[in-house]
Amino acid sequence: MLIRDFVDRDWSQVWPIIEEVIRAQETFPYDPALTAEQSYGMWVEAAPARTVVAVDGERVLGTAKMGANRPGPGARVSTASFMVAADARGRGVGTALCRDVPGRAQRRQAEHRADGALGAAEVVCDVVDQHVDEAVGEEDEGRQQDGQRQG
Repeated sequence: MLIRDFVDRDWSQVWPIIEEVIRAQETFPYDPALTAEQSYGMWVEAAPARTVVAVDGERVLGTAKMGANRPGPGARVSTASFMVAADARGRGVGTALCRDVPGRAQRRQAEHRADGALGAAEVVCDVVDQHVDEAVGEEDEGRQQDGQRQG
């Protein structure tokens, strides 16, 4: 698996991941009626924000976006969001994306330190990793043999 910067040709594989996640209405508070065009503008933000994809060959397995949490004084704090294709979950894609973010945030911090666009990056991937691992473990334990969730 390789994590690299998003390029426009990736959108045809990133949009179905985003569409599935927002339509499920379980993790992101985005309007489930968002179109591909609206979602593109929301997920692929202008620099210095950054969008990446996790790929296996030519296949996009997941995506992450990162940037300043808020404009102005909030720009010193980084934020990131992650989405993984349903059939790629539980294979470490989200964890790999999460572990990639701190290095990118630190590089962005160094690139923009001169103009004050970003100060100390704050990343919470270790906490996210723990909760993702726990959630996946709980979900797996809560499924019956036929794939149906138990009460």
